[in-house]
Amino acid sequence: MEGLYHLNLVLNSLRPFLNKGTITEVRAKQIKNILDSIPFFSAPIFEIPFPEIHRVTINKRIFEGKNERINKINFLKYPPAENINRIGRANFNQQSAFYGAFDHMTILDELKPQVGDLITISTWVSEKATKLSVSPIFKITSKDNLTHNALSLEFKIGYTNNINKMEKNIAEQIDALIQFMAESFAKDVDPENHYDYYLSAYFANRILYEFENGTIESIVYPSVQKNLGFSNIIIKPKIFDSKYKLKIVEESIVESTPKENGGYSLKGTGWSRTFDLTTGAIIWK
Repeated sequence: MEGLYHLNLVLNSLRPFLNKGTITEVRAKQIKNILDSIPFFSAPIFEIPFPEIHRVTINKRIFEGKNERINKINFLKYPPAENINRIGRANFNQQSAFYGAFDHMTILDELKPQVGDLITISTWVSEKATKLSVSPIFKITSKDNLTHNALSLEFKIGYTNNINKMEKNIAEQIDALIQFMAESFAKDVDPENHYDYYLSAYFANRILYEFENGTIESIVYPSVQKNLGFSNIIIKPKIFDSKYKLKIVEESIVESTPKENGGYSLKGTGWSRTFDLTTGAIIWK
C-alpha cells in the first residue's frame, strides 16, 4: 500500500495540469522532473494486426500554403524529424511518427481542414499475418457515458484479465499509472500552446523509446476531437515503412465543414492505385 500511496501523491500533484492551457515551457521542465521521479513504469502490451490504416494530408501544409497536388509517396507518410518544431499529442519536438486512424473522418475532425483546402486521403495496408506491438491508451472509454469506444473496450477486457492475475499491490500501482496516462491523452489542450500536450507526449516517448528497451512499435489512443469514441494510432517511422504499403490515394477539395452542415463534404479531384516504387511517384488517374 505504501507504494500506491506515494504514487498517488505524485500523480495527484500533476492533475491540475490536466486542465486546458496550464502547461508552459517552464512548467513542462518541472513536470518532467516529477514524472522522472516515479520509481517504476509499466504499460500493457498487445500483439495484434491492423490490416488497414488511413491518413489525411492537407496539401497546403506541405507546399507552404499552396493547394498543389502531391506527387510523392513520402509526403503522405510522416514529416522529417528536423521539420517538427512542436510537441504533439504523442510526440516531442524533433520526433517523427506516423499518425493515422481507422477511418478518415476521425482524422478530418483532428486536422480541421477549411473550405477550399485540397486534401489527400491515403490508405495503407499490411499483410494479414503482420502484427504490431501495441501499447494502448484505453482506460477512459467514453466522454459522455452514452457511447463507448469499441476498441478501447476490447483492450480493457484483455488488460483486466491480465492484471487480475497480479499481486494486488503491484496491480493497483499499474492501474493508477494507466488511469493517469488515459487522463493525459484525453486532455483538452490549447491549440495555440503546444506545451499543453506535454503530459501525453511524455508518456508516448516513455512507452515507445524507453519501456521494454524501446521495442514497443505503436500506441493506439482515443481521439479527443471525436469525444474519445474513435481511435487514432501512432507508429514509429521505421516500423511503419517495414510493415505497411500504400494501397490507394484519393484527392479531394473540402466543400463544407461541420460549421456549415454538421460534417465534412468532399469533392473528389483525383485518385490512384498505381505507384512507381523506384522513384516514389504517385501516378494519378
